[in-house]
Amino acid sequence: MTNDKTSFKELLARITTSTSTTFSTLITSKEQEYEMRAQYLKRLAFVILSSTRDQYSGQLNEIHERLTENLRLCQAPVIHSQVFTCYRVLLVRMSPHSFVSVWPSMITEMVQILAQIEQHLLTSPSNLAAFDEQQRSARDDQLLQLFLAGCKLLETLCILPSGYVPQFQMCKWTFVSPIGSSSNKRIKNNYPPTSTNSNDLFVPYSVRLNQLLNAKYGELSQEDLEIRSISLFNVKTLTSLNELRPFFHALAQQNIEYRHDGIINDDDILQNGGQQLSSFENSSSSHIGEDLTGSLPLRVAIARIEQSLCVDFAEHWQL
Repeated sequence: MTNDKTSFKELLARITTSTSTTFSTLITSKEQEYEMRAQYLKRLAFVILSSTRDQYSGQLNEIHERLTENLRLCQAPVIHSQVFTCYRVLLVRMSPHSFVSVWPSMITEMVQILAQIEQHLLTSPSNLAAFDEQQRSARDDQLLQLFLAGCKLLETLCILPSGYVPQFQMCKWTFVSPIGSSSNKRIKNNYPPTSTNSNDLFVPYSVRLNQLLNAKYGELSQEDLEIRSISLFNVKTLTSLNELRPFFHALAQQNIEYRHDGIINDDDILQNGGQQLSSFENSSSSHIGEDLTGSLPLRVAIARIEQSLCVDFAEHWQL
């Protein structure tokens, strides 16, 4: 497909939400149509991943149009999951300057997915229990995969070097507590909101979801933190929201500075010349997931993301 531009255009045409008469005769149900469209999106992502850097930058506007169209007109988790996969591929195959137009829709969709996870965790215990058990419906399974896809996109953005994705840095506070914030303690104690606390302080999604997951499944033990990977990159299928706990724990704790009697605020850091912050970094970097801070070299970060995408593209093996 590298030297045949017609083939790539035909692939994009198959992803359009307008269904032709010929195509309609092959479809017997909406579910089959959604599954077929999701497979075309997955194929698109694989083709772009297999390309060289910026090979399809000239078609980025058309690619973005197809992704946005599917998000707007097809309310099917299986389709949205593959759109998130396409976003992750575009992040590693397109230069940041050519990717600017994609940011608004991508961030909006990611916020909506995290809000959906939050809503599921806030729902009644009986409904949530059914959501985690084997009796759940096929749509529930698709929804879990959508949650996983959204979280993998967030992990991708957190792993890429900060200077490489400046657009994400401008809205990172939506997902992760700002570094060195003196309000971290108030953020932690202000969610979930109750009648006795103020609701005027924005709580980042990682903190919200971490506390809701702790409330449902209990806090992670030290043993859990040592043996369970915080990364979701090697997770192909999500079977329970419980599996998201290490990831959101790492994000929620990422920029909270500890000391022996509580939390350090900005004044503490200024007065002590950063000594406390340095001590914190040396003592706890192993469990906050420093890879999620955007400190990895670009080549290493992209290699990890590519490996995670290979996991997503791999079919189930028959053992």
